Amino acid sequence: IPVVHVAGSKGKGSTSAMIAAGLSSAGSRTGLFTSPHVESFEERMTVDGTKPTREEMTCLIDEIAGVVRQIEAEPGRVSPTYFELTTALAWQHFQANRVERAVLEVGLGGRLDATNLCRPLVSVITTISRDHTRLLGSDLAEIAGEKAGIIKPGVPVVCGVNQSHALTAIEDVAADCQSPVWRLGREISLDYDPERHVARISTPARSWPEISVPLPGRHQAANTALAAAAIDVIDDGGASVPQESACAAIAGLAWPIRIETIGHHPTVIVDAAHNWASIQALLETLDSRPPTSGWRQRILIFATSRDKDVDGLLRQLLP
Repeated sequence: IPVVHVAGSKGKGSTSAMIAAGLSSAGSRTGLFTSPHVESFEERMTVDGTKPTREEMTCLIDEIAGVVRQIEAEPGRVSPTYFELTTALAWQHFQANRVERAVLEVGLGGRLDATNLCRPLVSVITTISRDHTRLLGSDLAEIAGEKAGIIKPGVPVVCGVNQSHALTAIEDVAADCQSPVWRLGREISLDYDPERHVARISTPARSWPEISVPLPGRHQAANTALAAAAIDVIDDGGASVPQESACAAIAGLAWPIRIETIGHHPTVIVDAAHNWASIQALLETLDSRPPTSGWRQRILIFATSRDKDVDGLLRQLLP
């Protein structure tokens, strides 16, 4: 199944969902694989926005279980990881549902990620930030090198990275693979209107009409631009994905826990920020909102996993 492969420290889930929405709007049967899930495991693998049923999931797991038992019976073989099994289940589900294109969000890193066994039409790298530091390191160029591991020979790259050292690391890998690169702010232009929360986007293929950015924050306008560019790379000049339907589908996207308001009086916002860049995007978005009576005192509830830079995140949040 041809793939749009999306890596990055921040924004890869939102960007993946926007790309999938745009492709689905053109009538192309589109699979979307993301992680982690918020409420139910089935969220990780959808076809045209529809999750597998419990019965479908049970059948998929029965199929996979037989393979796993064979692997575990072989001397010296290691059991597949949770994420590897999840990725395999998604592929099985997409094949069973005759998916024409799939959008795969990288789980962690890129080079060694289970999703990297794919044949992409385009590779997308959204941003680079310190994340999973125990596994990926804390040097941005080093992290960028791991993300750039999804680049395949001759396959175009869409890139939203703006830090010079990280971008250079990605460009070096792309050059070695002879892969053309479209960079946000260069080949991809973005004009963002924060008052109306709309984006005007141009790529080397075409100019887009105004797109209503579906999720809060300036950073989501950048994700929208990357999604439009990825669609343009696949679409080869607008032959199969009409811009009007793609714009409407992207604008109507609902994607949870991205600076999501879940309550009023008092205002309650939940966000999945878990690295420096996403914390900064959260703070900028909160500070850009008009003050209300509910904002005189802010209460933070903070939870994290052990592999995050807890001290670094709290140094930004607590003031």
